[in-house]
Amino acid sequence: MLILRIARNLTGIRLRKETGRAPIAPAKFYSFTDAEANTREQIQKARSHPWISQDVPVRGFVFDVSTGRLSEVFPDGEAVTD
Repeated sequence: MLILRIARNLTGIRLRKETGRAPIAPAKFYSFTDAEANTREQIQKARSHPWISQDVPVRGFVFDVSTGRLSEVFPDGEAVTD
């Protein structure tokens, strides 16, 4: 856990140095290895948040920086690339 805290602090320091602005608190940066699984988790968090009405559509996408492809991620695990 100490390594994660150090990495987060270094990310904030780097952002401040490169942009001249402090990161907006409580901005935290997390790493993940599976972009689609993380996107599904974030969709679920947004859909279950009490401030977001059930009639508001919540969608998630993953952008592949290598290919430039954008894939929509669905909560059931299916992904569609356009």
